[in-house]
Amino acid sequence: MRTTLTRIAVASLSATAVVGIAACGPGGAPSVGAPTSGGSTSSSSSAAPTSPSSPSTPSTSSTSPSSPATPSTTTSSSSDSTSAPAGTALPAGCSTKLSPQMAALRYGQPAVYKDDNGTTVCMTVKKLTVAPESAYGGTVSKANGTLYYMTVNYANVTGGTKQVETGDMNQLELHPIFSESQTGKTLYSSVPGCDNDSDYTPIPAGQSRDTCIAYQITGATVTSSVYDNYTLRYTWK
Repeated sequence: MRTTLTRIAVASLSATAVVGIAACGPGGAPSVGAPTSGGSTSSSSSAAPTSPSSPSTPSTSSTSPSSPATPSTTTSSSSDSTSAPAGTALPAGCSTKLSPQMAALRYGQPAVYKDDNGTTVCMTVKKLTVAPESAYGGTVSKANGTLYYMTVNYANVTGGTKQVETGDMNQLELHPIFSESQTGKTLYSSVPGCDNDSDYTPIPAGQSRDTCIAYQITGATVTSSVYDNYTLRYTWK
């Protein structure tokens, strides 16, 4: 569960070579192509892998924020939001028809699946952008890598016995794809320009909500994203 804005928890995303996959906590990340310039990234879809990956699950521990390969807890100067945005209608393509277990998608295309509670949900990675220079400072040092903002829409399609919220998305399974020579970390709380204050506000059935997830990754610019929970694997480019 994410911390409030007064704390930024960082989970390590360490690399391991399993078909070019780098581990992101318990999630894996295959290698990407040549670096591109910063800003919003997108490209045409590619063929889905023939079988889901089985990345390793490295342990985490508390340490100083100086190393991107180990988790740490630091304070943030941001203040808590006083209100959460209202839910919006389901995005185009979000229906009760489930997506295949594996799919190669373009940014803005949805993946529909059942969550652990049997509720049909819809995840749409809308874009992956390089954060502006103004985002660095305080506890976020550029020496630890490039900061990326991933904008995601999460929809409660059918409703169920348990409430649905954007915080249900596991950011160790949803993350940018980077090569095994790179390391990275997830910033679990809001940073300037990347707000996730409403992540634990319930989303009513038939509605959706956007959130932003911040990642910091060393090395070449990354352009693709993946959701991989060992059973489902969706990539966005």
